[in-house]
Amino acid sequence: MHQGNHDAASDGAALLVVLLVFALAVAMEHLSNLRSDAGRQQLLRRGFSMMRTSALAHNAHSDIQQSLIADHLDRLLHPDNLALHFQPIIHTQRNGVQLEPLLRLTDPTLGRINPETFLLVCELQGKTAELDRVIVCNALDHLCNWRAQGLDAVAISVNVAPVTLMHESFAPWLGLQLAQRGLPPRTLKLEMTEHAVIDRKLTFPMPARADVVFDAFHYHEWRCQWDSLVRRTSVESGAPCPSVGATTENLGAGALRALSMRTQFVSYDRPVVAAAAMVGQSFPFTQWAASMRHQEQGPHQSLLIYTYTFQVGPTALRTVMEPVVDWVFVRKTRQRFRRLARCLAVRAADIADWQQTQGATQAAAQKARP
Repeated sequence: MHQGNHDAASDGAALLVVLLVFALAVAMEHLSNLRSDAGRQQLLRRGFSMMRTSALAHNAHSDIQQSLIADHLDRLLHPDNLALHFQPIIHTQRNGVQLEPLLRLTDPTLGRINPETFLLVCELQGKTAELDRVIVCNALDHLCNWRAQGLDAVAISVNVAPVTLMHESFAPWLGLQLAQRGLPPRTLKLEMTEHAVIDRKLTFPMPARADVVFDAFHYHEWRCQWDSLVRRTSVESGAPCPSVGATTENLGAGALRALSMRTQFVSYDRPVVAAAAMVGQSFPFTQWAASMRHQEQGPHQSLLIYTYTFQVGPTALRTVMEPVVDWVFVRKTRQRFRRLARCLAVRAADIADWQQTQGATQAAAQKARP
């Protein structure tokens, strides 16, 4: 009991620090003449770029190639110049075929282009989000062609950068692209590019199958029994669980009771992965996105891999606020998923029985349709 009070006091103190920093930042924004946010974003992209291309050799030839790519970047970003090759992703416990696109570039003027170098130039030029959208469209066009040939069981998995996933226009744009091609959302799976946010990935062992863990998190009738981070969560449409394009409302609990966040799902592939991005802003976050991947580890065991990224504001003191916010967020996230693991240790069999009941109900409903 005393330990719980101590944790709550620590979290409350950390939140108070964030609020004080926010007040100081508002004052400083009126009194200081700081550099523009564009310069800060450029430094951020450069930092991501150094992580992404750490395995590449940095030499004069590489610098020359980057300059040439930058000179021709607008032309290279045309869909016809971004060839995709697909490799299969094997799931031993799932039917169907899942493919992942790999970018390959060969230009008449520049010759063969290293994809990692090309990605680096796109980041330095602020073109990553544009590139991701072109790749998604190209992949969806391939998928349309395959389905026209009768390959209805094919799905694709595309990695996108955090800056792409967090943009508020991305989810509506993605829904439009799927609708224009007549593709069901289940045919596309999106994940954040892990090497760009490698320091913001948390892994949790879970005492249950991946599908049981997935449903325990995403079906709100189960989530409300264990989630310590929110006091209430719901899908705005009234559905029992999210889906691609669905918006959820999440109200904070405990020391974070004053916080609330609306999120929109851009990927929902049960029981493998789900990804969502924040709609609008919610102090202290100006941008936020996360994905959850589930991996089977044997009978009644699985891994939950939680990848997240965010920005905080105001911009003036982002470098001061972000470590504090990240500390609180990670602490609360670890507490949250420890509670999920404890719940599953007791209720996993109940959730599995509930899944069977749900499956039987859905099968009966489908049979009753004319």
